[in-house]
Amino acid sequence: MTKVKAHIYGETHANHAYQNDQHTAEIEVTTTDNQYINEAQIVERYDVSDLTKRYQNREYFQHSLRAEFKLLNYSADDPEQLNSPYEIVNTGSRQDEKQLHLNSSTLDVLYTNNVSVLLEPPQKDLAEQFWTIVDNQCVDNIILLAKGNEKISEFYPMLDDILRINYFEIYLDSAERMNKNIMLLTLNLQNKTTQSIRQIKMFKTNVSEYPTVQTLCFVVDKASEIRGAPVLIINSKMADLSVCGVLTVCLNVIYAIKNGSPFSVLGNAMVANKNNRRFFKNCDDYELCYKVLERYLEAVQTYDFIE
Repeated sequence: MTKVKAHIYGETHANHAYQNDQHTAEIEVTTTDNQYINEAQIVERYDVSDLTKRYQNREYFQHSLRAEFKLLNYSADDPEQLNSPYEIVNTGSRQDEKQLHLNSSTLDVLYTNNVSVLLEPPQKDLAEQFWTIVDNQCVDNIILLAKGNEKISEFYPMLDDILRINYFEIYLDSAERMNKNIMLLTLNLQNKTTQSIRQIKMFKTNVSEYPTVQTLCFVVDKASEIRGAPVLIINSKMADLSVCGVLTVCLNVIYAIKNGSPFSVLGNAMVANKNNRRFFKNCDDYELCYKVLERYLEAVQTYDFIE
């Protein structure tokens, strides 16, 4: 058996932070020349130029995609199960970051990278703790995934209404339908202690049917407009959790692209998957990350990011 030593697209920005203990494990991929893709190769980080080259070589891309998903499942070692239905899962890769746990009585402090996921919307009795976290962590964008007419407005106000809690007043400044699946809610969050007012954008996304690539691309584009601004994704009880996984990976990759930093789609997916394996149940879920990123790069003109 011959091992492929060089990356198929030449030199890349190697960073093996995502490798597991099986450093020598190899994943066989049948190709016309019987080459193999090894684990060290597919978990390394790369830049936007390398990513576009992957898209251009469709045959290799499909082989690599299957190999990546196989490793994604292989590397997710039975993560610790979540006891509470309310949890913000940290998706950053820094080891010193913590998680925000919500339960019936308390919230821990949130230390996050750029993207966090709340598995279920907070109930009314947790609204104050929720908005305290949003304010303290300077969250500017919230992506709320809802299914059909699902009622999940207990923690934010409706139009012409004000949500008053001990230290905050939140009111809905405007509601604009961006398209048939996305409503943009602009909320004003007033901290009565500091007398400060912050504007929060909430993208309420209807996922009655599995959202299209175009819909997901639109959401990540709008939510990542402010470089480095934390994003909070809130999943509803009825929405498919895999949408959160796709959005999480895509947002983290887009932040890296905008900062000119190397990234790994697989690496970000592995971090998310270790928190909850429901993020990527099948290869189609994982492939959607690449489809959204491809559409995004086409929409914003890829060459803007290539030196």
